[in-house]
Amino acid sequence: MRSSFSASARASIAILLLATILGCHRHGDPVAPSQTLSGRWEVPSSLDVGVTLELLDAGDGTLTGAILVDDAGAEVGKYAIQGGTAAGGAFAFTIDPLDPPLLDVLELLGRTDPIHFAGRLNTRETLILEIEQECGDLDCFDSETEFEFASPFFTSNTTLERPFGVSGSFANLALEQNGADVTGFISIVFGTSQGGTAIPALPVHNGAVTDSNQVFFYVDPAEDPTGALAESLGCSSPIIYFGVPEAGSTIRFRAFQRDVVGVDTTVCVNGFATWSAAEVFEAHRETTAVELGIEPPTPYDMVISTTQDGSVISGSVTFENPQVREGPFTIEDGRFSGGVVTFRVRPAESGSLALVTALNSAAPIAVEMRIVGGRSVEVTARQECPCLIESLVAPRIPVGL
Repeated sequence: MRSSFSASARASIAILLLATILGCHRHGDPVAPSQTLSGRWEVPSSLDVGVTLELLDAGDGTLTGAILVDDAGAEVGKYAIQGGTAAGGAFAFTIDPLDPPLLDVLELLGRTDPIHFAGRLNTRETLILEIEQECGDLDCFDSETEFEFASPFFTSNTTLERPFGVSGSFANLALEQNGADVTGFISIVFGTSQGGTAIPALPVHNGAVTDSNQVFFYVDPAEDPTGALAESLGCSSPIIYFGVPEAGSTIRFRAFQRDVVGVDTTVCVNGFATWSAAEVFEAHRETTAVELGIEPPTPYDMVISTTQDGSVISGSVTFENPQVREGPFTIEDGRFSGGVVTFRVRPAESGSLALVTALNSAAPIAVEMRIVGGRSVEVTARQECPCLIESLVAPRIPVGL
């Protein structure tokens, strides 16, 4: 029996069937991915490294995998998942930052304590992830010590530039500090080092240094036997010098004369001068006692060796005791400003896992050495020691087509 459809009708039916099939595929639901935890997940991180969570859900309640760490795409290393469990889309596991000891990561992380991960599938393509570090009672390095200079900061004999705040003169200022008291003399020359009129040396009076390193004294022009100083300045009242530390050992003085009743003081001294105190951190070496760890703490000598070039401080720090010597660690970003030295050292620099474990952190140690009263120095050394606690969303990383 022959078909009642012509060849052209059969072709039209075939086209309609094909269009229907294509239309359903185009407008229907996509193929649903599995709701398994298995796969690779991108973990947002504030540690300046890339973090990928690689999970394998066996379907029997166990979860295995690893945390992969990369720096600009180059693999740094990975941590194996420990004690992983999974049920109904929820999961939990732990990693040990010391297994393996990736010092570059530990330096960014700030602590060596175990890290717990827990979470669940949020959608088929995202995880809700809770991260909490098991910080306990362990602290990272935190030390406060002090020492005294053999020769105080303000014991120095150098040129006082523009002693009256204007050009046309210079002076040699010699100060000697004894505790909070300052004595000395000033030798003033009107002119230049090539020639000029020298004023006989005048003693400084009521010199003192405060705990915040402010130094002050006064000079009395009336003590100039020639009278040239008072005549040149236009005022014979005492000249008061009040100074504070600036960059490096530079002291910035404000110089001014007291107002005198009935005298026009507009031509008297009122300006700024600079002078250099002692370079107390040049070829300086100091040893202070510190303790690392708490179970029980281990005593060390922290040896700080510095050199000074203006306001730049360089050198090294070493931790040592009769059993071990850790370092030297290079001083980085060393600066001397306002009577305070700041720098940092990196425990990870030496690659010593023993030191990192004792410190409970591989994070850089920030050191501050603050001069107090021109002689005593307060030293603080601290590590950043944050306890990692984060809640975040980790998207699935597509694999293949």
